[in-house]
Amino acid sequence: MIRRLRRRHLGTWSVLVVVLPVILAIALLGRAPLPIAAPPSWSTALTPPSSSETSEWPGTPILITVGEDPAGRLMLHLNPLERVVDPDLLVYWLPDGQSSLSSGFLLGTFDGLRPQTYRLPRAASREPGGLRLFSLAHGNLVAQTDLQVPTSD
Repeated sequence: MIRRLRRRHLGTWSVLVVVLPVILAIALLGRAPLPIAAPPSWSTALTPPSSSETSEWPGTPILITVGEDPAGRLMLHLNPLERVVDPDLLVYWLPDGQSSLSSGFLLGTFDGLRPQTYRLPRAASREPGGLRLFSLAHGNLVAQTDLQVPTSD
């Protein structure tokens, strides 16, 4: 009885050794490619920008554009002209006179590789302020610049 079970076990494993790699290869070849989400187009995300300027952030020029989305919300578009190498970057908007990031608004993360769009807080249209890039990994302020938000007259 044990000899019969051992033969069955040997036969089962012999078949699996041949069949499993074939099934794995077929599954890998037959799978659909992963879709890569394209970043949203700037021209479709916002109405014509109200203002545009290139920042003077140390080390990396970043094109800053402010505009409105179709719903009329104030949007900020950051387009790195060169790769930003600092890790774990966070983008903040702070009102003028504020120096602590806790008194500002976290807009989101910034990977420094591709253009990204953020929604600005309502306070940005009412009072002057600036942008801050903070590296969470290093725990320091990487760059800062004033942000000129145009007023609709």
